[in-house]
Parts: sequence; structure tokens; C-alpha cells
Amino acid sequence: MSHINYIKKTFFPASSINYYEVVSFFCRILFMFLFGLEMNIHYTVRNWRLVSLVACGGGLMGAIFGLSVSFYLYNELQTNAPMQYFCMIIMLVISYTSSPMVIRLAAELRFGASDVGRIAVSAAVITEMGCLVFFNVMVNFNKKRFFLSFACLSVTGTVIVINRYFFSFHLNYISMVTHTKIATELIWNTIKI
Repeated sequence: MSHINYIKKTFFPASSINYYEVVSFFCRILFMFLFGLEMNIHYTVRNWRLVSLVACGGGLMGAIFGLSVSFYLYNELQTNAPMQYFCMIIMLVISYTSSPMVIRLAAELRFGASDVGRIAVSAAVITEMGCLVFFNVMVNFNKKRFFLSFACLSVTGTVIVINRYFFSFHLNYISMVTHTKIATELIWNTIKI
């Protein structure tokens, strides 16, 4: 559609490309948030080996289908991009688009609470995160900013670890304070009687 000049001028002017990138970034965040709501983390941790095996298999199948289609698309579209970069993008697109379909299918067919549904949803989320990480590293490596992508990944990991331990400490503290308040109220009420 963007090859038609009127549509390209109306919907994709050069000044709005940055806005579209920001909107797409926020849409990815919302998708990941919704996927996280569907995921059972405790089940994933208990069955990590099976879930990661299914996730790797799903990503590999998407990569194989994407690689087989990308040679044809590269010749038909006659792009100026390097062939290996184009092939990686098509492989990622096919692997990336399977995750939302699996999660919505599990929710619509109501087998998300079964073992197969939990495995499928967990594997889809892992595939989704893997595709996002690989895409971000690939884009930054292509722009010769690999150090910045590594620094961003390190900061993100540090924030995750800090949040994990801070919130577990904070929740334990809240639980202790709540239990203390309940015990104090019980003792106070028994003294009044």
C-alpha cells in the first residue's frame, strides 16, 4: 500500500516516521503486558525444560519457514537491503507473529488452563521475548552501536534483579506488618472483653 504515492504522502510522511516508531514500541509493550497476564509463571518455572523446548521448536519452525520464503520475497521485492539482513527480518517476523495467535487461540478455545494451554502460552511468551531481544541486538549491531545495546541489556537485567529482590523484601515486610497489626488488634480486643 505504501507504494501508492497518495497513501504514502497521506499516511507515511517523512516527518511522522518517528511517531510511528514510538507508537509501535508502546503497542509491543501492551502486547507483552497482556501476554504476561495470560502466563502462569509458577507452572513455567516448574516445567522450564519442556516449555523452553517447545519455545525453541516454535522459534526454529518460524525461522525455517521464514528462511524458505525470504529468498523468494527478496527477488520479488527487489529491495536495496543486504540479503542476510532481509532474511533475518523475515525469519523474525514469522516467528514473532505466531505468539499472539497462540495466546489468543488458547484464550478463545478455553484450553489455557490445561497443561497443553499453559505450555503453549508460556512457550509463546518466551518466543516473543527472544524475538524482541534478537531484533534489538540485530538493529543495534547493524547500526554499529553494539556497545550501547549491551549496556541497555545490562541495565535492564540489573533493574529486573533489583526489582525482584526489593519487591520480595517489601512484600515480606508488608506481610509482617499486616500480621503484627492483626495480632495487636486481636490482643487489644481480648483485653477489652
